[in-house]
Amino acid sequence: MKKIRGNKRRIKQIENWRINNLEIDLDYFEKTNKDYVKFRIYPWNPVAMSIHNFPSPKGKIRKKIIESFFDIYESWNIQLKELGKPFYLKIWMFEPDIYNSQVVCAINDEIEYYENIFYKPEIEKNIAKSGLEKISKRINDFNWSHRVEEYPIFENESLRENFTSDKDYFEEQKWLKSELKKPYREINQVRDGIKEKIFLIKGSEVWLGEK
Repeated sequence: MKKIRGNKRRIKQIENWRINNLEIDLDYFEKTNKDYVKFRIYPWNPVAMSIHNFPSPKGKIRKKIIESFFDIYESWNIQLKELGKPFYLKIWMFEPDIYNSQVVCAINDEIEYYENIFYKPEIEKNIAKSGLEKISKRINDFNWSHRVEEYPIFENESLRENFTSDKDYFEEQKWLKSELKKPYREINQVRDGIKEKIFLIKGSEVWLGEK
């Protein structure tokens, strides 16, 4: 695992990112009915993290990231209220990969989409048991709902007929077997008239925060 140096410089970059995202582009927002801001300060982005195996943000940097999301949320909340219409506005706090977190807002038809984007487990956890509460007292200023991020694997896409060689097919089966060792749900659907099984693999825990 590579070390990350220059914490003062990283914190300054995070502060610039925070300031640059305090204002919603309302013209874009009203055209698309949605907007969001992700944390994409190098090296904490999905590509760099996967290639270089950098450690996740810790200590002051982790706290700075979380506090910045709170500031962005509160600024957006003021701007959205001025529109005078119902809106969706939440912080998506990913755990343990805090760098994947987002502030997301929506209006009109997009509200329903975002309200149902994550899986709601039968037994919801309490954020007080997540460890995030110890990072910032502002956690307690929000109401939090527990959700789970999932990614789908379509069983029919792993059939032998979809591969040009036995080698590719066996590699796919090996990968599938490995993925199914993780927690997952199964659902069935019909796509283009063909029945198929979908494995919904559990990803990150997600905390949805709003005031």
